[in-house]
Amino acid sequence: MRRLFSRTFVNAVGDNPWYLCVEVFWAAVYASAQTFAGAYAIRLGATNSQVSLLSSIPALTAAIILLPAGHFLQHRERRKHWLLSSLLLARAGTLLYVLLPWIHLDGLSHGSLFVAFFAVVTLPTHFFNLGFIPFLAQAVPEPHRADTFSARNILIGAMLSLSNLLLGIWLARVAFPYNYQAMFLFAFALSMISLYYLSKVHVSEAAPNTLTHEAARNWRSFTKQWLALFSAPWRVREFTQIVINTFLYGIGLWAATPLLLLYFVRTLGASESWLGVLGSVGSLTTIFGYILWRWTLTRWGETKILKWTIVAMGLYPLLAGLIPSLTAILFAAGLNGVIAAGVTLTHFNTFLKVIPEGERHNYTALYLTLMNIGAFVCPLIGIVLAEQYGFAPVLIACGLLSIVGSTSFWIWPIGESRLPAAASMPEGG
Repeated sequence: MRRLFSRTFVNAVGDNPWYLCVEVFWAAVYASAQTFAGAYAIRLGATNSQVSLLSSIPALTAAIILLPAGHFLQHRERRKHWLLSSLLLARAGTLLYVLLPWIHLDGLSHGSLFVAFFAVVTLPTHFFNLGFIPFLAQAVPEPHRADTFSARNILIGAMLSLSNLLLGIWLARVAFPYNYQAMFLFAFALSMISLYYLSKVHVSEAAPNTLTHEAARNWRSFTKQWLALFSAPWRVREFTQIVINTFLYGIGLWAATPLLLLYFVRTLGASESWLGVLGSVGSLTTIFGYILWRWTLTRWGETKILKWTIVAMGLYPLLAGLIPSLTAILFAAGLNGVIAAGVTLTHFNTFLKVIPEGERHNYTALYLTLMNIGAFVCPLIGIVLAEQYGFAPVLIACGLLSIVGSTSFWIWPIGESRLPAAASMPEGG
């Protein structure tokens, strides 16, 4: 990390890594506040199904808008302007959470309103997330990405651990709903500092891609636009490979996402202060994980670390379901933080390498669309099964499903082997 801010490094790469690290320092407080969104919904009276929608509805809207948004950004000159504008809109939308307890609509509970507001706020967030991946790739040259991303992740982990702990204590000690209102307002204010430093990151405003006359006619039809975006990327074998592998790995984890919070709060009686400790433990161990995996990266390589860590991600929901103890779950969360750091560091960089440089927005849009389809469907299935069989058994099943699905990274490692013929070109692609 010291090397990242050395004069030699700055002279070679520029100030972008510095700005990216400073902005994430302030953004971490905003991100920390968002981790309590599910608990806020529960305190507002949201049902189990409504809490599951906090995962499903944003995924559905993402699946619908990401492909058109990717095409939109791919053919715009001022991409940074659109990126920052969408981030500002998303963060300003958090003010709706502050106003929510004072809003009363006939026939709608505050829990229902929060789910609706949450879905609206995520719309510009999807747009930002889509553009931010190519933005990072352009802002930091490939040889220096691992150092920069590691430093960012360590900083956000440190701030998240502190913020989660302090915000959890604040929420537990101050009367509801003023505790949540003050927290979201404070987080919004600090997020504006983050936005300022992100605006200082320099990227070249490349000319938008030009389409031939024949191709341009495809974009006049919404249906043809989707078909055109779905067809071309499947010809890139490694892109197909990482999509299939990631989808198989994610099914169990997507289904478990809303169940974990509901299980902790409704079944085990977790308070906001415990949720804050849980977030702090996960963030602190993630910092250690980034240091560990960054140190081993040059010795083992990205592919080997990805294969070993991603197959272990299913242990968290598995252990949470097996051990109905809030104290024991903290240890499981710590283990998960170390493992997740290895997955984040290697999977993201691997993805950037397999997508063509000139089509990053379109490929990223297609990838995120497919992942969000899974993230929409799986939580709904998970909550239905949990209400039928109980939270703990379904969490155990989700963990096992993720472990089994993750073996795809061993069977079809990215860049090392061929996909089976049936998987190389999905139907309708």
